[in-house]
Amino acid sequence: GGVANAGSTYDQVNVTGTVNVTGSNLALTVSGLTAANIGQSFFIVANDGADAVTGMFAQGLTITSGADVFAIHYSADTGTGLLVNGNDIALTLTAVVPEPSTWLAATLALGAVGYMQRRRLRELVCRLVIG
Repeated sequence: GGVANAGSTYDQVNVTGTVNVTGSNLALTVSGLTAANIGQSFFIVANDGADAVTGMFAQGLTITSGADVFAIHYSADTGTGLLVNGNDIALTLTAVVPEPSTWLAATLALGAVGYMQRRRLRELVCRLVIG
């Protein structure tokens, strides 16, 4: 998880007392995550007491930042690193969606392969009919 990296690779807010995020907008700036990071959690709010988190961010249970999709956990526990039975907030990377340019490159590559296969098949059919 991301517990040990808080403050160095991502921001974490330490709170004393009540945490009410009802309708608040969560804004993320994310870079450098890959499919290898899927499942990694980042504890963004650490509450010292037993007060539960009240409400949800405006985004609800998921948030997307660029190509990255995160689940939002409102009862995480920084002490145990678990995403339940706590009063902290964590984000867990659930998907890394390829950028549009990646999709375009993959589509062009598949198109080229399909064209070459069709051409080879046509040549084979021509040889069988002529020969």
